[in-house]
Amino acid sequence: MAWDKITKKNLEKLYNYENYDKENFNKFLKENNIVSFSRYPKMVSWEFFLTKGKDVGSKHYNEGQPPKNDHGYAFKNDKQEVFYVYQPYFSVNEIEKEVESWAKKLDLGYLILDKDYSWYNKGNTCLVVIYSKHTTKPIL
Repeated sequence: MAWDKITKKNLEKLYNYENYDKENFNKFLKENNIVSFSRYPKMVSWEFFLTKGKDVGSKHYNEGQPPKNDHGYAFKNDKQEVFYVYQPYFSVNEIEKEVESWAKKLDLGYLILDKDYSWYNKGNTCLVVIYSKHTTKPIL
């Protein structure tokens, strides 16, 4: 899995959506010292991915995708810690119990924030952040 550095040119790829809130996105990048990004992993042990930034590439270890996963990217900070962020077309109330159950089963940390924090199609999506409990909790 490839990681792209946060550069002006690379950010243009991420900004290339209608109704994209650059202010919310740039705030997330800055406050969490994000230095690179990648698409979501396909075959994943989540704790391994969130602490090592690598996809295991084996169905044997595949723990599946988070509930209602949509518009997701992984972000790595300057400590090489990984946050997986996705923005589904659901309200917090609609997905909270399902995400909580999934994260608890895998012993992962999570945050679910309402549409005011989302940057992809703001106003229509909520923001979900998955992270390892053994790393820094993301700032939002």
